[in-house]
Amino acid sequence: MTRVRVLVVTGLLWMCGSVAAGEEGLFPFVVAYDTPANATNVSAWLDRPAGVHGFIRVEGGHLKNDAGPVRFWATNICFEACFPTHQQAERLAARLARLKILFFRAVVRGELRFRSGLEARPIKGRPV
Repeated sequence: MTRVRVLVVTGLLWMCGSVAAGEEGLFPFVVAYDTPANATNVSAWLDRPAGVHGFIRVEGGHLKNDAGPVRFWATNICFEACFPTHQQAERLAARLARLKILFFRAVVRGELRFRSGLEARPIKGRPV
């Protein structure tokens, strides 16, 4: 009996969603990473200059500065993306700032060879 109710409710929600998608006034929301004037641009939330509220410290197991609790957004950058060209690095920095991402973790496997950016030159003892 419970399965039947779940299926009926799921079907009704699906039908309502498909009807709502056809309504006037709705528009597709596309994240355009290279245009700064969209709804995902939260770079204005970044404090300028960096450190204006004092140093980050740990208090009671939480990160805080003089203005109060601090929260950071971060992402992973993997493999060849860790070694961008100068032009790609500038675009990436602007994109991450628009999304308020302050930190990233570079994930690289040492045995892989990258043909662009920092690793474009041969390393002594390793074939290109």
